[in-house]
Amino acid sequence: VKVLHNQLVLFHNAISAYFAGNQKQLEQTLKQFHIKLKAPGGDAPSWLEEQ
Repeated sequence: VKVLHNQLVLFHNAISAYFAGNQKQLEQTLKQFHIKLKAPGGDAPSWLEEQ
């Protein structure tokens, strides 16, 4: 339960930072999730995005 609570707090922080336009806070939160942001146009689009 404690791990789930921590994951929900991180998720809430990431969503809040995203919608507030706070890039630094979003990057910090995603580092805690061990997720890297992709730069727009940096990678080829997935097959779903091509359609």
